Amino acid sequence: MELSFVLAALKRRFWIVVIFAQLGVLPLVLAGGPVERIYESEARLVVLPSDDQRVSASQPDRYLLTEIGVLSSRSIAEEVAERLGDAEQTGAIRRSTAIEHVTDTDIVTVSVRQDDAERAQLVAQTIVDTYLDRLITADEATRQPELDRLNAEIEVAREALAEINARIQLLYEPILQDLQENGGQ
Repeated sequence: MELSFVLAALKRRFWIVVIFAQLGVLPLVLAGGPVERIYESEARLVVLPSDDQRVSASQPDRYLLTEIGVLSSRSIAEEVAERLGDAEQTGAIRRSTAIEHVTDTDIVTVSVRQDDAERAQLVAQTIVDTYLDRLITADEATRQPELDRLNAEIEVAREALAEINARIQLLYEPILQDLQENGGQ
């Protein structure tokens, strides 16, 4: 085809060219309003079961899935909102947060999307801190009876040692008096 033939066809159907040009520009004009910026902050955790909580070989991710459920729970969101001073923002925190498992790893990603970058970072970090604080509290609660038992055994051993030291001192007392009377020789 010759260029003159194409130009002649376009001149005859000029109104079709104008309509398609307007239809092409129309979405840009309609979507050209103010753009809202959304910031995403991401925190990553390695979630491994403790030695006493070994998982079975048939369900290796069971512990991981349970912990993802804890991270995305309403109680964590409520505690995060309380720590941030926005007790009524529990729902907003849950809606803006996504908890995901990185495939074939023990890594969990906590993603928070907010319109303020610092706020997104603060919420993500507070979720992780709250989760870790709960883990530490739970661990201390399970270990406390064992620590109390060990402390009691240590106390009994100290009392026995003090009694043995007192007996030794009674046995050596005559020898020490004799040494003092003879001038320490």
